[in-house]
Amino acid sequence: MRPTSGSKQNARLPRAFSGLGVTLGLSLGVSLGATALMLTTGFSAVAETVKPPPAAAAAHVEGPLLTGFWQAYNDDGRPGGVFYFYEKNGFYEGRLVKAVTYPEEPPDDPLCKACTGEKKNQPMMGLVIVYGMKRHGAAKYEDGHILDPRDGKVWSAELDVTPDNKKLNLRGYIGTPLLGQTRVWTRLPDETMAPADIPGEPIAALGGVQGKKPVATPAAAPAAKPAASKAQ
Repeated sequence: MRPTSGSKQNARLPRAFSGLGVTLGLSLGVSLGATALMLTTGFSAVAETVKPPPAAAAAHVEGPLLTGFWQAYNDDGRPGGVFYFYEKNGFYEGRLVKAVTYPEEPPDDPLCKACTGEKKNQPMMGLVIVYGMKRHGAAKYEDGHILDPRDGKVWSAELDVTPDNKKLNLRGYIGTPLLGQTRVWTRLPDETMAPADIPGEPIAALGGVQGKKPVATPAAAPAAKPAASKAQ
C-alpha cells in the first residue's frame, strides 16, 4: 500500500525538516531498483516491524561524539534546522532547537499538529525528531527512528559520525537501510546556543553541551571577620 501524502497543506516538507531525507513515497530518492518494493511497503507497517533496541553496548567506547549541535540542510543545499543531540537513559536523541527561515518562503507551522500521543500540538522548537539511537562501536548509531512532523509517521534510522567529528551521515529508511537516503549534516560549535536557551527539557538534566557535565562554580570562601579591636 502506497504511503499517503496527507493533506495539501502538509504536502511540502517544512524547511526545518527537509534536511532529514525522510520524505514520503518516491521523494526518498530510492535507488538500486528498490522503487517497486517501497511502493508496496506502508510506512505504518514499518513502525510495527521495527526491532527493539539491542542490549546496551559496552560503556566508555572511544570515538567521535554524536552529542552536540548539528546543522541540517534543505534539499537545495541551503542551511535548514539546527539540531541538538544528547544521551538520555542509554539512548541518543536529537531535538530541533533552531529553524532557518528565508524571506521568499512561507513560515512553517510552529506546532506539530500531525503528531500523535504526547507530541501532538507540541512546539516544533524543542521537539525530539530523532530518537532511540543506540551506539554500536566507535562512531555508528543504529536502531533509531525519525519522526516525520508532516503526518506524524515514524521512519527507521541509523547514522554515523566521521572520524574528524565534523560530519554526521544520517540515513532514514523503510524496513531496510537499502530503501532510504543519506543526508550529511555538519558540526556546529558548542557556543551555538547557550544551555539556558535550548528549547525543550532543561539542558542541565541532559549532561550539558557535547555530553560534558556543567562545571560547578566553586563557592566563594567566606570573607574573614575583622579582628575585634582591643579595649584601650
